Amino acid sequence: MEIWLVHIGELLPVDGPSRLFRYGILAEMLAERGHSVVRWAPTFVHAYKRQRARRDCTVAVSDLYRIELLYARGYSKNIGFGRLWFNRRVASAFRRRLKDESPPDIILSALPSPGMCRVAIEYAGCHNIPVVIDVRDLWPDIFLTVLPEWLRRLGEIALRPAFEVNRFIFREADAVTAVSSSYLDWGLRYAGRERRDTDAVFPLASLEESFSRERIDAERRFLQERGVAPGRFTCCFFGQFEASYDLETVIGAAERLERTHGGRFQFVLCGDGAKMPYLRHRAGGLSNVVMPGWVSPATIQALMEMSDAGLAAYVRNAPQSLPNKVFEYFSGGLPVLSSLRGELDRIISESGCGLSYEAGDAEGLASAVLKLHGDPELRRRMGENARRLFEERFSAGRVYSSMIDHLERLAGMRVAGH
Repeated sequence: MEIWLVHIGELLPVDGPSRLFRYGILAEMLAERGHSVVRWAPTFVHAYKRQRARRDCTVAVSDLYRIELLYARGYSKNIGFGRLWFNRRVASAFRRRLKDESPPDIILSALPSPGMCRVAIEYAGCHNIPVVIDVRDLWPDIFLTVLPEWLRRLGEIALRPAFEVNRFIFREADAVTAVSSSYLDWGLRYAGRERRDTDAVFPLASLEESFSRERIDAERRFLQERGVAPGRFTCCFFGQFEASYDLETVIGAAERLERTHGGRFQFVLCGDGAKMPYLRHRAGGLSNVVMPGWVSPATIQALMEMSDAGLAAYVRNAPQSLPNKVFEYFSGGLPVLSSLRGELDRIISESGCGLSYEAGDAEGLASAVLKLHGDPELRRRMGENARRLFEERFSAGRVYSSMIDHLERLAGMRVAGH
């Protein structure tokens, strides 16, 4: 079959060495099964806030896999009107390009990017092909989470057209998939219907990459050159320094631990984003906070081998449910220290693979770190549980093989006239 993957936000093969995420993994696995894959994505790189190209262009990754880049001017902030305008521009570019395209057998279109989802559904309706809406983020509801309470009502009024678009795309979709149960329920509320057997949850599974011991040793030296000290109890983080991540509390915990325990602990925060200048200022003078910026997949593997715990540090009421980085920690056999409530909190509690603390509670996070440090057997057992959970439920091979099976079945149902 030919499948289109419509999405924004992920890094692409044209961006240089980087981790594969949901649609990158799906694209490669689909091509390995012999399917033809087209990824529709913007020229603008969400993570780095730069352009890949100044016009629409096509990138051939392999005989069965190509990327269609759609030019649209970018934005500077992840949450703001600039991003809303960007979504409209990239949707317009998508609609324009579809005039010259032959229809695929099925379309998987991701939210966020409601405009592109709407274009995909309208196009599919004209050609009698199925569309699956895949919920990656609670868009545009996430905008309301950053508004003070007294502005929420005004925000709801301003976003009413976006809510109407969501109602349309979920109502008209042939199926809804999502990265978690709560995200699926959110989409179905927009659709105004109960769950069907064509709807499914496929978590943001992590892909294990294999690097030579020589490469890992080189990355360890790279990390040490940037201040990561071997032998310290190390908590690591990989991600974007944006509004929903509570790295201020991590730095607060680091400050307390340095004051009470000297150089016994360290926090390595990898990534970048709008909060970086403020976080660097907050961490100024602390010897136990290291911020090396964006790092490669090999560096991530080396750092996880040097680490004792992974941080899932989110603000109170953060929209994330089951974020990708948690499964990456699981793959490395790391206990997780998490401030997320809901599904992740239940998984950690039921599986015994980490500890939870309250968002904003630096003392609580410091206590959790001390508990893991003071009980090596607990830490070993939690790490083993994390690794087992990854192998049984959250490996990319297992999750995305099932997702491809699901998509094949949906495409086959339309062919059979069901």
